[in-house]
Amino acid sequence: MRKEKPHIFLDLDNLKYHTTPAHMEYVNSTYSVKTVYEDYLDMSNLHAVLKTYTNNVPDYDQFWNDMGINFLSSIKWHEKVEPFPDMREVVFELVEKYTLWTVTARQRRTKKVIEYLNNKHIPNCITDVHCVWIDQEDGTFSKHPKKDFILNTEGEKIAFIDDTPREIYDMGKIIPSYLFDPNARYKKLTDIPHRFESWRQIGETFL
Repeated sequence: MRKEKPHIFLDLDNLKYHTTPAHMEYVNSTYSVKTVYEDYLDMSNLHAVLKTYTNNVPDYDQFWNDMGINFLSSIKWHEKVEPFPDMREVVFELVEKYTLWTVTARQRRTKKVIEYLNNKHIPNCITDVHCVWIDQEDGTFSKHPKKDFILNTEGEKIAFIDDTPREIYDMGKIIPSYLFDPNARYKKLTDIPHRFESWRQIGETFL
């Protein structure tokens, strides 16, 4: 009987793909503001940050509903999104040893865009995509956390990799968790012991 491969869980935005430039272009053009790169380091804060630039911001749920429909679900807005250096090469090797998952805080309705990126850059490598936010017909959202998905996945779990410290603190309670920090923005967070500055380092660790 073939042994089941152990699991690695990978974030999407700013781990596999450098999506911040597209996010920033969309927000700036939609709301006539001049947000900067640092505003997007933790996307959960984006609504609050945007309100410091302009009063022309819908309420929280409407903001993310609009974002989901007009940007996150738009293949056109993602056509120029590029993978991080060495990501493709490393993932093509990782999939030989591990079962790879995409786990993302994006909305479920954006899955077609996620699959578009994965099929374009790393075809046949990602087992499936888990989206945290489930959009409802009334414009609100229900939540299926990454932690719950990982806990409910059977088999050996090797690693969770994400670019947001908040996620690493949370996930580190249940699985070895690694911060992807290519620009050393979080080097002062010495209580995060496991981190990568490049995909090449990810490959050296797990291959």
